[in-house]
Amino acid sequence: MSRARSRAERLSRPLILPMLEATPVKCPRKLLSIRIILIKKCGNYPEKWRLQALEKCSVSCGKIVSKSQDTIFWNRYQKDISDRREKAYVKSKILPFTTANLAFTRAHYTNVGGFSEKYKFYGFEDIDFFLCSKKSNATISYTPNAQVDHADNLSLKGICRKMYEAGKHSSLIFSNRHLDYYQKMSYGKIDVNTKTAIPVLATYSPKTQLFMRYQRLS
Repeated sequence: MSRARSRAERLSRPLILPMLEATPVKCPRKLLSIRIILIKKCGNYPEKWRLQALEKCSVSCGKIVSKSQDTIFWNRYQKDISDRREKAYVKSKILPFTTANLAFTRAHYTNVGGFSEKYKFYGFEDIDFFLCSKKSNATISYTPNAQVDHADNLSLKGICRKMYEAGKHSSLIFSNRHLDYYQKMSYGKIDVNTKTAIPVLATYSPKTQLFMRYQRLS
């Protein structure tokens, strides 16, 4: 995914690069299949909020909504996540970051090196990009008026597959690059490779306890 994003970025030449992994609300149908779109093609739609936001910042995080009635459970799931992120932002200015609705300037993208192409499977490339953006002291803002409708055809099987890929492949890359942050995440707390997970998981199995003791001694 990150390699595809980087290739698409190199092939395009807009000043601003919106990343849309969902349907832009009220955006023309002809643009829905394009991951990276030119601002000028969607100027009269929600992307106009991007232009206003990116006049004062380098990265703009938009809002995720879910309006489809076909997958009620996943719509509710998406809404709960979106609401929780927004409340966290209002309370403590924790940005509701997600590459499902994100825009940034080309200058910033080039400055941080884009999305790392080390990630060849699902997961963590977006958080990696966000952390690199923060380390570069970029100005990041939340633009709730720039909304996208996340109407993906989700299923429990598909979600489990993504989590499996993230745990088996992507988490190793991310933890090597951002270990302190990873250990504070929910993923890190259930990962036996991190110190934060040892006190929890070591109590479940004698074999696990023996293995952990061996790891400490060696």
